[in-house]
Amino acid sequence: MIKIYIDRKEVTSAEINSRQDFKKILASLPEKKNWKNPWFYGAVGLSSVIGTISLYFLLM
Repeated sequence: MIKIYIDRKEVTSAEINSRQDFKKILASLPEKKNWKNPWFYGAVGLSSVIGTISLYFLLM
C-alpha cells in the first residue's frame, strides 16, 4: 500500500540529524553478558584444555 501525503511539509536534514541519536539507541539495547566460565567454550574447548593438561603431565 502506498500512501501519498499532499499537505505534508518536507523533512529537513537538520531534523533528520536531530532524530539520529545513536547513543540513545545503543543505551536502550540490552547489555551482553560476558561469560567467564569453561562451559562457555563448549565441549571442544574443554577437551582441548584437558588434552593440553594431560599431554603436559604425560611428557613431563
